[in-house]
Amino acid sequence: MSSTNSKINRIIRLFITGWALFFALPAHAQSISGRVLDERTGEPLPFVNIVYNANQEGTVTNIDGYFTIPSAKVEYLRASYMGYRTQYLDKQHLLKKPLLIRLLPAEIQLEAVNIFPGKNPAETIMEKVLRNRKKNDPDELNGYRYTAYHRFWVTAESTNKTSLAADTTSIRLLKRSQKQHLFLMETISRKNVEKPEREHEEILQSRVSGIQNPSFMVLATQLQSFSVYRNQFQLLDQEFLSPLSRNAIRNYLFLLRDTLYSPEGDSLFVISFQPRKNRNFNGMTGTLHINSNGYAVETFLSRPAQIQKGTPEINILQKYNRLPDGHWFPLELDTELKFRMSELPGSKSSDSTLNKLLLVGKSRTYLMQREINPAFTKKDFPKNAVTYSGVNQPLPTDVKQFRERHTSPLDAETYRVIDSLGRASHLEEKLQNFKSLIDGQVPLGPIDWDWKRLVNYNDYEGFKPGLGLETNSKLSRYFSVGGYATYGFQDRKIRHGEWFNLFPSGYRDLRLQLGYHDENLEIGGNDFLEKRDLLQPEFFRDLLIRHMYATRRYSAKFLFRPLQTLKLQLTADASDNRFSIIGADSIQKYKLSRIGLQLRFAPGEKTYKAPDGLYTFKPASSEWFVNAYRGVHWFDGPYSFTKLEMKGRMKFMLTPSGPTRVMVKAGNVTGDVPYPELFNGNGSYTSSFTLLAPYSFATMRMNEFTANQYASIFIRQSLGKMFMHRNTSFHPEILVVQHAGVGKLDDKYQNAYQLSPSDFRKGYFESGFEVDNLLPSGLLSYGLGVYYRYGPYALPTASDNWAFKIGMFLNFQKQ
Repeated sequence: MSSTNSKINRIIRLFITGWALFFALPAHAQSISGRVLDERTGEPLPFVNIVYNANQEGTVTNIDGYFTIPSAKVEYLRASYMGYRTQYLDKQHLLKKPLLIRLLPAEIQLEAVNIFPGKNPAETIMEKVLRNRKKNDPDELNGYRYTAYHRFWVTAESTNKTSLAADTTSIRLLKRSQKQHLFLMETISRKNVEKPEREHEEILQSRVSGIQNPSFMVLATQLQSFSVYRNQFQLLDQEFLSPLSRNAIRNYLFLLRDTLYSPEGDSLFVISFQPRKNRNFNGMTGTLHINSNGYAVETFLSRPAQIQKGTPEINILQKYNRLPDGHWFPLELDTELKFRMSELPGSKSSDSTLNKLLLVGKSRTYLMQREINPAFTKKDFPKNAVTYSGVNQPLPTDVKQFRERHTSPLDAETYRVIDSLGRASHLEEKLQNFKSLIDGQVPLGPIDWDWKRLVNYNDYEGFKPGLGLETNSKLSRYFSVGGYATYGFQDRKIRHGEWFNLFPSGYRDLRLQLGYHDENLEIGGNDFLEKRDLLQPEFFRDLLIRHMYATRRYSAKFLFRPLQTLKLQLTADASDNRFSIIGADSIQKYKLSRIGLQLRFAPGEKTYKAPDGLYTFKPASSEWFVNAYRGVHWFDGPYSFTKLEMKGRMKFMLTPSGPTRVMVKAGNVTGDVPYPELFNGNGSYTSSFTLLAPYSFATMRMNEFTANQYASIFIRQSLGKMFMHRNTSFHPEILVVQHAGVGKLDDKYQNAYQLSPSDFRKGYFESGFEVDNLLPSGLLSYGLGVYYRYGPYALPTASDNWAFKIGMFLNFQKQ
């Protein structure tokens, strides 16, 4: 009996196995999968054109170089890619497992520009793409949701491996890169977006080699624009005119390189693009795959058209596909940055082979679980755009499996080695110290030293060395105690201030401050809810201040952030003050008590709430500041007045050549007000040749005018950088500037302070131009400005209406 059962079991197993093979073999035979690699580097090649029969049916590889084609239609295979030699394979070669196609880079040849007897066929296609731009742009959807797996890693590559000596720093670094990455960061997040401005990304899991600080984890998602359809394509801190912008055909040359046909019967147009000749703008060059189904972008491969000397080589890749509901949506995003080791700061070495070594940073984002117009609730959008709970959350099975498929043995080795090195070298602590240093603080245990107070200057106080100290989160994240002391060599006075901060939530955007300040302030100046930083060009004018008043002020302030884009601060202060009228020797004293509200509104600004702090990772499209003060009869304060003032900063693109930057300022004060609370004209002229201070009147003398009502506008229009098409680091930028203002001083204030008529109610006007980026040297660049004063307040002597300025800017702080 048992023998019979055994035979039956064998028959059943053979039967099941036979049927399994019967169904499985055709399934495998229905498609052929392979991968395309660079012959020299072994790196996968994304968006390679794959044609597999005489009907031009084909596909393109994905970001990782993989492709799949239907075997029933395959006659041969042709793999073509710009910059590489085309390779042909017959059908027999396609049966090899694994199927790896290696393409050799082609010699670089200058291409002749095609001249068409009629209309350029690529432009006809691109016109249809631009007409469908709004329909295919994911940013135009009412809402969407997706889960993303982000990878960012750093490795080393050689420009030419065969030329390196056997035992050099470069070879050792390359060998290390074959065993592990030099740095690795992985993040899995879920993102919700809903029009017009609601956005939230929750970090579910993350890991960073060598460090645990979660403030780094948001970086993986912020390297490039999410949509290629935007007029300006954002890459790191640079903006490029997109080849899919509204005026793309006017600014870009498009050429039709190939046409493929998908298994679904759609045409896939391969179109190259590059800036047209004699067009001066920050452009891109690369290749688009346009699908005739909706004339949507299927792949986008690009790099900056001009790579300036000393800047990294950048490659940008995006892949889109159609969702079941018909919408096109990003599937994969990729950014690659290549730095020459010899050009990196601190890389000077006697090892000449560093010139042939590249440090390569790669960011790759895969989008899954994509939904269009899902039903959102209020809980889906917390106050901050990015949040991280600090605890890795369990992942859905499909997401977990996807992540496992995209990891390699190099990842595990990277974490093992770099984590060990990070602990041994206290890397995380050093990075935190570096961040504090950039913010102006040098950590000394539980105390921060404010190095920006070390040396200061203005024309009234002269050189003003100082010392500033404040406790930090090592003592407590819920409170801080700080103070400073300075000495002015010209006024020969010691000034100081002390304060106590309470942070109820442990975050700096909710603060109660009690303070005392003995300091000099500019007569007629203003102080908005922002950090005055002499590294910012706007505040260079502070160095030129000549007229100040002394104040000893007790204050209480309560700062809170009801919205991600909105900060509010309630203030109350009482002060003893001393001043002298300009041109008079008498000293006047007065007491002043005020209550007020300060506001900062920054539309478009995005914040990341990490366990260790709040970080701004996306700057605002504009910034608006408002101050509202009321003089009150508290603590013997005799003045009753209302003071309103505002400032707005904007940046936008009117022309492809460069951005337009605009600042507007206005103020109004009514009632019984002391002289220092009036407004000066915001001039910055101290001599015919002086420091360039943007967003001030370059030809207006310091405190030349006084007003209780005023409005001013400052416009700076970039005309673009020169010599963009030349391989040189000399790219001066030309800017045209236009400044205008109007201010009125009521008679009662003139009579009260014996002022001669000194307002500018008829309108003050000046124009000029600036040349920036002269003599660039790493972090610094130098500029020149020439300005002319005209209109009702032009001076009688023509030469007095001219002003010449020299500027020195930190490249990362330019405005």
